[in-house]
Order: sequence, then C-alpha cells, then structure tokens
Amino acid sequence: MKIIVTAAGRGKRFYDFGINKPKYMIYARHKPLFYWSIMSLKSFFDSEEFIFIFNKDMYDEEFVNTWIKKLGIKKSKVYLLDKVTDGQATTVYSVKHLTKCYGEFTAVDDLSFEIDEGHVYGFLGPNGAGKSTTMNIITGCLSATSGQVTIDGHDIFEEPKEAKRAIGYLPEIPPLYTNETPEEYLKFVAEAKGLKGKEMDCQIEGVISQTRIQNVRKRLISKLSKGYRQRVGIAQALLGNTKVTIQDEPTVGLD
Repeated sequence: MKIIVTAAGRGKRFYDFGINKPKYMIYARHKPLFYWSIMSLKSFFDSEEFIFIFNKDMYDEEFVNTWIKKLGIKKSKVYLLDKVTDGQATTVYSVKHLTKCYGEFTAVDDLSFEIDEGHVYGFLGPNGAGKSTTMNIITGCLSATSGQVTIDGHDIFEEPKEAKRAIGYLPEIPPLYTNETPEEYLKFVAEAKGLKGKEMDCQIEGVISQTRIQNVRKRLISKLSKGYRQRVGIAQALLGNTKVTIQDEPTVGLD
C-alpha cells in the first residue's frame, strides 16, 4: 500500500492515484498547524511511495512551493489539486462552521470538514489545539456555541438519538464500569446500542478477538492493567452497526 499525506486533498478520490486507502491523512485548517503536522511525519519523507496532495481551496501554489523547499520534498511527490466532487464518495460526517467558546476563550474556531466512508482520518495538533473538544462536540457529548454537525444525515443537536446510533466513540478516558468483567461490560454496551440475541453474541466475540482480551474477559476490569482497560474501551467503541468510529488517543497505554 502506498503511503499518502494529504493536506485537505479529500475532494479527490485516492483511487484516482491508484491507491485504495491513505496511510496517513492530515487535515490542517491553519497553515502553521499544517507545518507542525507535517514535521511530525518527517522521518517518512525519503520513502519512494510517499506523496502529498494539496487542495487549492486552502493552500495556494506559492505556499506549497515554499514549504516543500524548506522541508526538502521532491516536487514530483506533490500534487496541487482543484477541489473535485466526483459523486463517488459517501460523506458520513459533515461539520460546518463549528465554534466553541468558554467565556472570552475560543477553544474551537469556525471549523469545517467532512469525513467520507471507508477512510481513516486523524486530528494532529499541539496540546490545547481543540482536538478533544471537537471530538466531544461531534459525538454529542458537549454542546457547541455555534455550527452544525450532521452524521449519516442526522443533525446531532436536533436528532441526537438517531445521530449517535451511527457513532462508536472512545473518549480520552475510557468509560468503563470497573466492578464488571470485560464480558459483562461489553454485553451492557451492546444492549444499550440495541443489539440482541445471536447478533449481539457474535459482535461481542468479534471485538474480544479483535482487541485480544480473551484471556481477561472474565476478570474484573478494576484488576486489569491500563493497557487492557484501554483495549476494553476500544472494544466497546467497535460494537454496534455504526457508520464511523471516533477514538481519542486510542493507543495510550497499549504495548
């Protein structure tokens, strides 16, 4: 699989470049954040399969040429695209002009983006950039000052139940009941998500296998290590017939 870093190049389908899914994606609304994000992946720059895709709507040619020169990126690895909407991508998440203020402090400032089905996206940014705040808002755990969030066609502020059915969410601190075993806890989450009977049993067995917690499934969560607790948190986010899974720092504590 080829490795791609894309700075807001999501308007064009990646299979136009002969690639099914990107390995890395960077969505950076502000140019300084783009530079910080790119620098975090600088160790990969020498890879022959590494390319950059820029969207002209956000990054002008002068900016792109300046930074690829500073970063030592070959121009042959850079694509500067007009925004393309080919109608083949299915948008699951749509966030428009999202803003969150705490008094005079603005935590999220006029943020807009879309998430298409079948891809992996990541928020990259320094501490305090608003990543967790944004994830809490777009999953319905926190109100917004203004803006719109639509999930699978449902406004999360107007139709929260319908919208949340499409989401699997792992917050920064996993929401675990430590007096239960992973098996008991996952059954509780599955029932809360509307799963029943064989489908519920099948999905629980599936996420237990995926997260490799078979050997601790009957042990109290309070007795588990941080890494295993994190795995249980990931497992609950994967349950249900969701359209998208959102995970906040999912690899914390994992070996």
